[in-house]
Amino acid sequence: AVTAALAADFSAAFTELPQLVGKLRTDLREAQKALKEAQAALAVYGAADLIQQAEAHGSVRLIRRVLEGRDPANVRALASKAIETPGLVVLLGVPGAPAHVIVARSGDVPGDMPTVLRTVLAALGSEKGGGRPDFAQGTAPETTVEALEAALLVAESAVLQA
Repeated sequence: AVTAALAADFSAAFTELPQLVGKLRTDLREAQKALKEAQAALAVYGAADLIQQAEAHGSVRLIRRVLEGRDPANVRALASKAIETPGLVVLLGVPGAPAHVIVARSGDVPGDMPTVLRTVLAALGSEKGGGRPDFAQGTAPETTVEALEAALLVAESAVLQA
């Protein structure tokens, strides 16, 4: 019954189903690869746009943004790409349930991003996160744009005082 329904959906003979499914798998892999390449290109352009908007604070340029409606995985890629630029600190938040926070710095900028992340998460009532000295991420319960902006501002102060 299931195979007959599939054959009808594909307007194909029952014996052609394995070949059609194989083609669908190949098409899906190709589409996934193309999507991944497009997302990587988008991260490059998005990072360049953010870097243009970075605010100078002495020898460090800082980006603090809340990015509504964005996929946290894409925001992580954006932060990773941005910190390839020397002298940069990135503080990003994605509101939602859960909210996501990404804090990162270029290799030439001193500081411990997990410590900065804990500052942000504490302001949001969470402890869920961690990372490396140059890149940390975490989540918080459902958080508004305003709450994220305030928490990232606290993080900015902590980074600039370090």
